[in-house]
Amino acid sequence: MMQLNEKLNDSNRLLVGNSAYLPPGQEEIEVSLFGPGYGESVLLHIGSNKWIIVDSCIDPFSGSPASLSYLRKINIDPGEAVKLVIATHWHDDHIRGLSTILKECKLAEFVCSVAQRSKEFLTLVSAYGTRLMMESTGVNEFYEILTILQQRNIPPKFAIADRCLWQHTPQPGEQSQSCAIHALSPSDASVLLAQMGISKLIPQAGETKRRIPALEPNHAAVVLLIKIGGDSILLGADLEETGNSGTGWVAIINSGTRPSGKASFF
Repeated sequence: MMQLNEKLNDSNRLLVGNSAYLPPGQEEIEVSLFGPGYGESVLLHIGSNKWIIVDSCIDPFSGSPASLSYLRKINIDPGEAVKLVIATHWHDDHIRGLSTILKECKLAEFVCSVAQRSKEFLTLVSAYGTRLMMESTGVNEFYEILTILQQRNIPPKFAIADRCLWQHTPQPGEQSQSCAIHALSPSDASVLLAQMGISKLIPQAGETKRRIPALEPNHAAVVLLIKIGGDSILLGADLEETGNSGTGWVAIINSGTRPSGKASFF
């Protein structure tokens, strides 16, 4: 059973979905979209109290990540229940607050674009990450995430086109369906273009550090295909078309190695 809950960040208001803050049943799929606020976030219940958080939205009323606020309202412990925290890309309106989420989700794996594995991006994070008085797009947040992962001695998992990021096969008697989460992007060509764009942001020796702009087009974005039993959920992040057949949605459509089938929810 797939259910869409579209929630405002005000704890006293709901748009569509549950009329009260009730947790989904063990066998239910629940997709919650959070916003408006700062950023956007998707929270998925994939069955048997297993949850996935994609990106972050800051609740304007509490100043906290909206996904964590919602889980607390339905008496779910994010430290136990959240299995995966995914950053589709490092732009500030998608990643702000994600270090707070990861800090509370102690058992969760962290996934980000393989473009954030490059020496160019890590050099950028090193140059700007500790300059907390400087407003920079997503870099300070990513620095905090890497610090948490280093303290836990757990590396991030990197998403690239056609990679299975996580899967679950239910045990006998478990009230859930099989689940597999696949990355459909970035393509190899997109990763190269993202690295080239990031390299241009690295400050040169003696150069005054400046606010880091969001790169456009967004070559690093991670598109996710989540297959749960007979249902498929497609989350498009901010993937853009560029006119290059090796990047964007055209690269996904043309891929001969991506999972087959059509999504029932986008």
